[in-house]
Amino acid sequence: MEIGRTSALGASAPSTVEIGDAAAAGSATVGSREDHVHAVTEPGAPTTQADGDEAAAGSAVTAARSDHLHGMPAAAATYVLTRKTTETQTVVNSTTLVDDDALFQAMLANEVWACEWNLYMATAGNADVKVAVTVPSAATLLVMAEATRLELGEQDEGISTASGGAISLITGGTATLVEYRLVKVRAMIVNGENAGNAQLQWAQNTARSWPPTLVKTNSYLVAFIQS
Repeated sequence: MEIGRTSALGASAPSTVEIGDAAAAGSATVGSREDHVHAVTEPGAPTTQADGDEAAAGSAVTAARSDHLHGMPAAAATYVLTRKTTETQTVVNSTTLVDDDALFQAMLANEVWACEWNLYMATAGNADVKVAVTVPSAATLLVMAEATRLELGEQDEGISTASGGAISLITGGTATLVEYRLVKVRAMIVNGENAGNAQLQWAQNTARSWPPTLVKTNSYLVAFIQS
């Protein structure tokens, strides 16, 4: 048998098929063996999707294996937990606010953060404490603070809208005794064009030389970023 008066079987390999190829009658004048195999283009690695990707038909001309997997972006962290691990930072006979050496949150420009500091503090009874939060210039914030004297349960609270604005938390106490305070500081921060830290500050409200004022181990900060 001949097709178009040439050899009935051709020696060439079958063509490679790609997605999108249109059906065609062909122009070869030879037959094909019944066990011939068409090559299919090797598929590449699937793409990694990103949040907000829209559906798309795609332009690749290769097939996908049935067990292929698309890479997915890692989930962005929505909160940060920071724990105080030492009690080496102290304030003695001073009402000057100091930056806490552990409890702060880094912020990028234009981010919005809600921060909550939960503090277990020791202080001279009649020194009491004061707190503040500093933020980069151009940021706006609202700070709310409250303290409870553990010995007798007296409480005090206050607010500030200024970076570094001191909030005095006066609950009373005995001058020469170590007393303890539960202090909660909450801040809503809308950062501006400058990156920087949401920084907790604290000090004695009334200067006393003994005992020292400090933030105890396992006090912590939880900070939430607006997604």
